[in-house]
Amino acid sequence: MSSTSSGPFAGISRFEKFLIALLPIVVLAFGALTLQRAAFLKRPQTDIGVYLRAAWAVTAGEDISRATDDNGWSYTYPQLLAILAAPLADAPIDPVTKQPDPRGLHLVPYEASVVIWYLLSIVTVIFTAKWLAQSVRVSSGDPRVHRMEPGSRRWWEDMLWPSLLCVVAIGSTLVRGQTNTLLAMCVAGMTLWTLRGRSFGAGVWIALAACVKVFPAFLGFYALLRRDWKMVAGSIVGTIIMLVVIPSVAIGPQKMWANNINYLNLIVFENAREYTGANSDGESDRRKIAELQSTRDNQSLQAVFHGTLHLREVLDADALRPGTPAKIFHAVVGLFMIALASLAWWRMSRAKDSPDPSVRRFAGYEAILSIGLLASLMLAISPMCHLHYFVIAMPLVAALLAIWKDRSPTGSLTAAGWAFFGVYFLLNLIPRFGEGGMEALRATRYLGFAAYANLMLFGAGVWTAFAVTKPRLPNEPQA
Repeated sequence: MSSTSSGPFAGISRFEKFLIALLPIVVLAFGALTLQRAAFLKRPQTDIGVYLRAAWAVTAGEDISRATDDNGWSYTYPQLLAILAAPLADAPIDPVTKQPDPRGLHLVPYEASVVIWYLLSIVTVIFTAKWLAQSVRVSSGDPRVHRMEPGSRRWWEDMLWPSLLCVVAIGSTLVRGQTNTLLAMCVAGMTLWTLRGRSFGAGVWIALAACVKVFPAFLGFYALLRRDWKMVAGSIVGTIIMLVVIPSVAIGPQKMWANNINYLNLIVFENAREYTGANSDGESDRRKIAELQSTRDNQSLQAVFHGTLHLREVLDADALRPGTPAKIFHAVVGLFMIALASLAWWRMSRAKDSPDPSVRRFAGYEAILSIGLLASLMLAISPMCHLHYFVIAMPLVAALLAIWKDRSPTGSLTAAGWAFFGVYFLLNLIPRFGEGGMEALRATRYLGFAAYANLMLFGAGVWTAFAVTKPRLPNEPQA
């Protein structure tokens, strides 16, 4: 290994090695906090119970859409995750006998299930970081990146900085027992498989993400932009396997069909009725949609627009309920962002054919930058975007870090780049303190600080796509 120095492609210092060695301690600390929040509070403060109670409903032959955890929270996801989590199923406790319901599976103590769930989440973070770093190395046109030794400073930066800059959302996902790190891993897998020419497999990664939480199906738009029909086929085949074949084998065709129909009624049709103002068919479904849409940390475009215009009202109600003007704004801005992302992809996709070598050297970043832009766009236009969803911004963060370093003559991020990501980090961090009840900090959630951080990231991605594909004028120095 090359000797340690200040260069980006040299080895890291002893102090940097010490900091990296502290990461497992941080992981253990978050694990202890997650276990305490999930298993040792009178009222659990994580979503793990929702998934594990739905898993029990699968094994007991119950309707997973009616399954609720000890807080009364509902399972509002496709059935795949509940089926895969069956070995960790958490049976409800009989109020009379104080024993778990004998129906269905209850193989693992709840505390052990929480630990296993947490460890699996850490594994998804590791694979996300690894695959994004590999995607950067495949994409880069800088020969120094391809020649760098494992363990060099740039190697570690590509591995760690996307996670560190998104650590607020990662930490929130972990302590809440949520699944967003799995979604981020799917996006990273989609990116790396695309770069390796495995389009069908990239489509399967899209399908897996969409079968955990439906909104990542939007990433299929990338396959349509590229007219990559193998990726489209992978998405369709993967979805059929995960929503039809696996459930049919696990719980039978009849229950598979019922679960899928119930989910469509709740999330697709009921949301459509809510969005258009049509009458709902079911009071319970209306309550679930209201529960989803009135959450206090929604960072979608419509929620931020409504919260900004009616800040005093939402602070008093401590809930967000966007009206028709906010939904119109959401649709208009969302379409504009889709157009921008499509144009950025178009520019990047043609970089490889440019006569300018300074443009061609960035052509390899088309996949990671375009997919990162679509992931960021997906978060903005989703009607529901919790603060912890911004884990999925990791691919765009990784792409911008890598491209900006490659544009720098020193191979390091400039002061302006560090300032940008410093602001991005703070805008994601500040709303987390709103849980303490201080009104000024609560207001940062409703004003959409994290949403603006995401829009800032999206805007930087579009600007970067145009900047690196702009041919140089004669005698103009290379950026």
